[in-house]
Amino acid sequence: MVRTIVDTSLLMFSSEDLLMPMRQYPNFTSKLKHLKQDDKTSIFYYPRAYLALGLIEYAIESDDTGLFYDTKMIFDDFYFNPKDKMSFELEFVDQVPIGLCALKIYKKTKEIKYKIFAENVFDWLNSKVKCIDGMELVLYRDHHDYLFVDTLGMICPFLVEYGKEFNVERAFSLAIAEFEYFQDYGLDHSVRTPFHAINLEENLALGPNNWGRGMGWYAIALAAMVELEMCCDNSQNKRLYSAEARAFFENIQKLSLNGLFSQFPGTSRKLDSSATTMLMYAGAKFIEPVWYKKAKEELSTLIKTNGKIGFCSGDTVSVNLYSKTFGESELSQGFLLLLLH
Repeated sequence: MVRTIVDTSLLMFSSEDLLMPMRQYPNFTSKLKHLKQDDKTSIFYYPRAYLALGLIEYAIESDDTGLFYDTKMIFDDFYFNPKDKMSFELEFVDQVPIGLCALKIYKKTKEIKYKIFAENVFDWLNSKVKCIDGMELVLYRDHHDYLFVDTLGMICPFLVEYGKEFNVERAFSLAIAEFEYFQDYGLDHSVRTPFHAINLEENLALGPNNWGRGMGWYAIALAAMVELEMCCDNSQNKRLYSAEARAFFENIQKLSLNGLFSQFPGTSRKLDSSATTMLMYAGAKFIEPVWYKKAKEELSTLIKTNGKIGFCSGDTVSVNLYSKTFGESELSQGFLLLLLH
């Protein structure tokens, strides 16, 4: 079954079609109006980036040279122009995980074009920093007056990896500022789960604190911060992220359904493979929580015979506006691959 999952994932990555629905529209006319725009930009968003990351890391960890170079070739076709320059303009934090893929390929091959790609992503992130109440923050969109939890998962893993690879303290400081601001104002402090967003004017938490994929975005950022704590002098960090991780995973296990997670853990029983795979990946990376073994056993029930994982909720519209569509997604498929090695 593992080979089927891997082969299917590579076929998904080679296609320009995006399985995960990225937007919901109020009517059919609005959907038609944006159809071409969606087709043009969807290959640059986070679902495909995490699918690529899953393929790259699985290939490296399993020493599958053929898979690595097949994935690399597809990555180059989509994300580089004939002159080995970035083939698209950076506009949104949703695109930052592609930079994480470039970093992983660079670490394996040492080809300079991937280093330049990652540097471009870092420089773009640096240009998007806003100083809010003395804190340097990157927002999900420039015009927002609130900070989405999604942003942490999009940028913190890249910043930590970039800082480690090239010894860039600025990358670490940006990750720390972003994450700790959310810790201060965006967590339910009794159970340590994230709300969907923070109103920046009042520092008020917005939305539910049990949105499954929001918990997943927070968890993969938290895993990156634990990695920062482990690899760097603790004096750089104001907090112990590993202690935070233990508290977080101890609390969320109470909300799982045989180790799996729903779209809204604790209030819904409709499983969401994105929340499940993201939380499993983050939890197993350092502490392997007690529900992890049970979750691995149950995860197979979400995987189809063709190797695709189903039951992924579609892209979220905004705070308190969540997708009612479930199906296959590059995002869940990518995290499934990350769980295989």
